[in-house]
Amino acid sequence: MNSQQEKIIIARMRRKERVLKWLCFFLSAAVAGLIWFILSSRVTPEVDRSYKQSEAVPPFRKEVEGIIEKLVYSGLPMLEQKDVSVSIDPENRLWTVRNIHRFGEDGNLILEGGRYGTCGELASYTYKYVKPLFGDAYDIQFARAVQSGYFQTPKATHMVLFITPAGGARGDNDIFVLDPSFHRYGRLDEFEDYLFHERMANVGFVEDKERDMTLPISTAFPLLIKKNYLLAIVVEDVNGVFDKDNFVIAVTVTKKYNFAGRYLFAIRTVNGNRQVFENRLLSKNLLEEKGYEDLKARIRSFFDIITAS
Repeated sequence: MNSQQEKIIIARMRRKERVLKWLCFFLSAAVAGLIWFILSSRVTPEVDRSYKQSEAVPPFRKEVEGIIEKLVYSGLPMLEQKDVSVSIDPENRLWTVRNIHRFGEDGNLILEGGRYGTCGELASYTYKYVKPLFGDAYDIQFARAVQSGYFQTPKATHMVLFITPAGGARGDNDIFVLDPSFHRYGRLDEFEDYLFHERMANVGFVEDKERDMTLPISTAFPLLIKKNYLLAIVVEDVNGVFDKDNFVIAVTVTKKYNFAGRYLFAIRTVNGNRQVFENRLLSKNLLEEKGYEDLKARIRSFFDIITAS
C-alpha cells in the first residue's frame, strides 16, 4: 500500500468518525428532549413555602421597630441626676454608682426622658411593650451577649432579647434577636457579630428593683456610643493600692473593635495627691463643649464625694 492509498483510507476513517460524533450528538439531544417531555407532562405538586417566607420577615417587625426607634443608648442623662453618686469599697475592691436606676410606684423601670438608658434599661423597657404583641405564641428571654464592635470581653453585660416560638424553635431560622440599643431586629443568623452566653427570664436589677449598680474595680459602666467610640466611666486602683487616697476615676473612650481604651478625662489621687489628665483633642471630636464640661464637673463631684468619705 502506497502513501496515497494510506491518505485516502485515513481521510475516510476521519469522515466516519465525524459522522458518528454527529449521530451521537443528535441521539443524546433526542433522548434529553424525550426525558424533558415526560417530566414536563407530569403534574408538579406545589411546594409549601410559607415557612421560608415567614423567616424572611421577623414577626411584628413594623410594630417592634416603632417601639425601639425612639430609644437612645446613653447613660449620660442618668448620670446627671442630682442624687446619683459614686462610692468605693476598698476591702472588696468594688465601686458603686448609687441611684442610677429609677422605678415608678408600679415597680416598672423608668427611662430618663422616656427614651435614654443603657442596654439593660432599654432591653427591660422594650420587653414590657413587645410582650403583649407576641402573647403566648412566643417566648421572650433576656440574653447577655459579647458584641464584636463595643462589648467584646467575656465579662460583657450587653443585653438583648431572644424571641422563639412557644412550642420550641425548629432551627436557627425560628430564633429572633432584638437589640434595642442598636435598633436591630432579625433572625439569629443576622447577628454573626454577637456571641450569646447566658439567657435569663429577667434582668437582675429590674427584678430586684435595685437602684444602685456595683462593679469590680477596673470594670467600666458604659455611658455613650458616638462616632465609633464607646465612652464609659470607671474606677481603678493605683499601683495595686485601692482606698480613698489611692484611686482613679475616669471617663474612658474605646474605639470600635478595640479592646484597650484611653482616658478622655481622669482624676487620680496618689497618697492623697491629686492629679488630672485630659485629652482635649479627642473630647472636641466626640462631645460638644458644654456637654464635656458638664461631664467633667460630674466626675469631679464624684471624686470629691469619695475622698471625703
